[in-house]
Amino acid sequence: MIWVILTVVSVAIWDLADMLSKKGTEPEDPFSHIRFVICTGVAMLVFTPFFRAFSESGASLPQLLAQYPVFLLITLAYVVSLLLSFFSFRHLEASVASPLCNTSAAMILLMLLAFYLFSGRRRGVLELLTPLNVLASLLVCGGVIAVGIVRSAEEEQLQERRELVQYGAAAILFPLMSAFFDALESVGDSLMVDAEAGAGIGSIDYMRLWAATYLLICIPLWIYLLVKEKKAYQPFSKKEGLKLASGLAEVTAYTLYILALEREPFFVSFLSSTYCVFSILFCRVFLKEKLSKGQYLCIAVIIAGLALFGIAEGLAA
Repeated sequence: MIWVILTVVSVAIWDLADMLSKKGTEPEDPFSHIRFVICTGVAMLVFTPFFRAFSESGASLPQLLAQYPVFLLITLAYVVSLLLSFFSFRHLEASVASPLCNTSAAMILLMLLAFYLFSGRRRGVLELLTPLNVLASLLVCGGVIAVGIVRSAEEEQLQERRELVQYGAAAILFPLMSAFFDALESVGDSLMVDAEAGAGIGSIDYMRLWAATYLLICIPLWIYLLVKEKKAYQPFSKKEGLKLASGLAEVTAYTLYILALEREPFFVSFLSSTYCVFSILFCRVFLKEKLSKGQYLCIAVIIAGLALFGIAEGLAA
C-alpha cells in the first residue's frame, strides 16, 4: 500500500510542477523550455547532499557511472521528454498538453509487458495481472487516453486559440513525442531498480546517478544559450523564480516516484501517467481553464481505477 500512496503523492507534486511550468512560460521567449530544463538541474543541487548521505552502496559517482553506463541514455530520454513537454506548454493549454503527454500510460504498460513476458518472467506477470489489477489498468489507461481524446475533439475551439496559430494541428505532435520518450525513460527506470529482472540498483543510488547525468546534459544546454544570446544565463535571477520552483517540485516528485518504483517496479511507472488528473483540476482551480463534462467523467474513471489498485493491494497483503 505504501507504493500506492507514494505514487499518488508524487503525481500530485508533478501536477504542481506542471502548473508552475505553465505560469512561468514566456511565449515570446524561444528558449523558455531550455531554461526550465536548466532550472530543474539547478534544483537537483539542493537534493545532492541528501542523496549522498543515504547512498545504499557508498560508491562514488564515477564508480556508479562506470557500472551503469546505460543510465546516460535513460536520462537523455528524460531530458528530451522534458524539453518537448515544456515546448508543448508554450503552444497548448496545460489541460490539453498534459493529457496528451500522458498517453505514455499505454506505451509504458505495453513496453513493460513485452519485456517481462519475453525475458522469462511470464509467471510473475501472470501473478500480477489479477482480475482487479487488469480492470484497474484498463480504467486508468482508458481514462488517461480518453481525457486527451475528449479535449482534442473540441478542435474547432482549439483552432481559435492563439497558442495553436503558429504550428496548427501539428502542435499536438509535441506532447505525443514527449509521451514516447517519457515511456522509454519510465521503462528504463523500472528495469534499473527491479532486483529480479533488471539491474537492482538502490533507489537513492539511482537518484544520485539521475542527478549527475542530468546535470551533465544541462551543461551543453547552458553553453547553447550562452552562444545564442551572447550572455550567461542566470537561473537565480528573480524572474526565474517560477522556473526554479517548478524544478524543485519536479525533483521532489521524481524522488518519491523512484522510492515507490523500488517497491513495485511493474505498476508504478504505468500509474505515474495518471498525473493528468490532478493537473487538469489544478488548471481549472488556479489557471481558470475550462473543463468539459467529458473530462470530469474521465477523471472519475481514473480515480476509480486508482481505488481498485489500492483494494487489490490490500487484498494481496
